[in-house]
Amino acid sequence: MPTGISCANVNNDLCTGDFTSGDTVTLTSTPSIGSTLFAWEGCNNITQDKCIVLMDTNKNVTASFDILDNARLGAGTKHYGTLRTAYNDAQDTGVIKAKDIIFIEDLIIDKNIYVTLSGGYDNNFTSNIGNTKLHGQLILKNGTLSVDRLSVF
Repeated sequence: MPTGISCANVNNDLCTGDFTSGDTVTLTSTPSIGSTLFAWEGCNNITQDKCIVLMDTNKNVTASFDILDNARLGAGTKHYGTLRTAYNDAQDTGVIKAKDIIFIEDLIIDKNIYVTLSGGYDNNFTSNIGNTKLHGQLILKNGTLSVDRLSVF
């Protein structure tokens, strides 16, 4: 019996393991930064982030994740879980709006564009209520970044 199954990829690839009939297997979700567990399917029992499966036949289990609504581009409604993913989609003169939360990541500015990072937004992205905190490095390699209401520590 394997000690664990690691499905650490983002390509919806299948992960498999061999278990003895009658074994109870506990799967634990580990969302990437900027996402959260949305649902489990195929479990006999679910407890928070854990899916418990009785191996009495071949089983298929699915963990579904959602991207958190931590940042947006301009007036858009597309959700970004991290500053980096928002920056990756930003175009020249784009504005990244970030919530009044702590982002734990490194943000590398490396595209030859001008981007504004405006932080401290409320949950509806309508008002600046505080400051966005970046717990990590802000590295400027290329382009121009204008910031408002951003603390880096």
